[in-house]
Amino acid sequence: MRKIFTLLCVVLTTIFSAQADNATFGWSLSGGGATGADRSADVVTDANGNVFTANYFLNAAAFNGVSLTGSAKGTGSNYDNSLFISKISPAKATLWTLYSNVGVVTPTALATTPNGDLIVTGTIRPVVGGATTNANIIDAAGTVTTFSSLLSSTSINQSFVAKFNSNGIIQWVQELNSGASKDKLVTTSALAADASGDIYLTGVFTNSVILPAVTPVTLTSSNTTQAAFITKLNGTTGNEIWYKTSTGGIVSEIFPALAYGDDGYLYAAGDLKNAATPISITIGDKTFAPSLGADLALIRFATDGTISYIQERSCVVSTTARDIRVKDLAVKNGKVFVAGSFYGIDGGIHFSNENMGSTTASLNGFVAAFNALDGADVWHKAILSPSIAEVYGLALGIDGNLFAFGTHYNKLGTAAAGDVVFGDGFKLTDAANNLGDLFLSSYNVLTR
Repeated sequence: MRKIFTLLCVVLTTIFSAQADNATFGWSLSGGGATGADRSADVVTDANGNVFTANYFLNAAAFNGVSLTGSAKGTGSNYDNSLFISKISPAKATLWTLYSNVGVVTPTALATTPNGDLIVTGTIRPVVGGATTNANIIDAAGTVTTFSSLLSSTSINQSFVAKFNSNGIIQWVQELNSGASKDKLVTTSALAADASGDIYLTGVFTNSVILPAVTPVTLTSSNTTQAAFITKLNGTTGNEIWYKTSTGGIVSEIFPALAYGDDGYLYAAGDLKNAATPISITIGDKTFAPSLGADLALIRFATDGTISYIQERSCVVSTTARDIRVKDLAVKNGKVFVAGSFYGIDGGIHFSNENMGSTTASLNGFVAAFNALDGADVWHKAILSPSIAEVYGLALGIDGNLFAFGTHYNKLGTAAAGDVVFGDGFKLTDAANNLGDLFLSSYNVLTR
């Protein structure tokens, strides 16, 4: 899940490029509800320049001229979110919306197919203390899809994946749950579609997950907290074509970054944390042993599920097990770019030519480039702050640059304030901030 920060100030931009042109502001749309928190989850585009935004809101919200009322809030302080997805034209008009008004529906990720279909995945449960055990999704024509017999505990969400055509009409929906009792956690993490319109999905589960198929496929795990899965679904039916999961027995594993590359291969990146007595795990026909701190793992798949390689970059541990947190990846022109954060006080990331660490911060951001063919290291950059810096998203521009988006804290608690250091002489200075600001950085990947 993506951690949400309170944002203070405007977006801070640092350019790591030799380009002389300056960006100019185009336009902005805004919206939300009068009460409660409204949050964004994902944004994608299609080949015609339309923009799809996935959001979730509490009680009621409006965005770009469309007002919706969601499910009633239950008891307690839990977020009882409703889904709100918009298709927006290049002229900024809302073409249609999808939403929910029963239960708690939280979008996780979006993807578009080459012919303009929209794929949506997310989690579902009833409101806490509510009178129903259902949740729903309503398409652009008003057709209601209901998920039933759900349990209301926030720790046992189930998940779904659905396909809508370019007019927002439901084509199919598949529920991914833990079994008939739906009493264990199943959460989707990332989504991608290939050139044929087939779908790739990652997620985590605590005990079991049932994948949709003519004869449903049940995956189980011995992991003590959560296990990850990666599956390919038929774009026409939503049924499973193949899946991969690990042999388990470790503490946790998650693959929150997924992309179908311009080379026709699928790439997944995530972090895996071993047990106190480390063991080897196997994914497909590849075996490796993560360290005690969550390690970075990059996997390259052919579309038939064949694994080309698994590249692991360990978390360097000196006195305390520290973690790597993978957030996003992008693929272009023979390189795979992975971003996230790592703990630097007692460790860092062990790349082939050096340990990338820090003695001045806890969480540090990173962006790393790998050779797509074999996963070898190409370059890596740390984003260092006196307190916290994390990268949450990556995007490739038509100008050949790689854009990294994230948050930073220049000061927390009694620690001295200081600059956020991007390397190559670039810094952000904000001596007073201790609430969290945004940054957008650009890397010239043609030369770095």
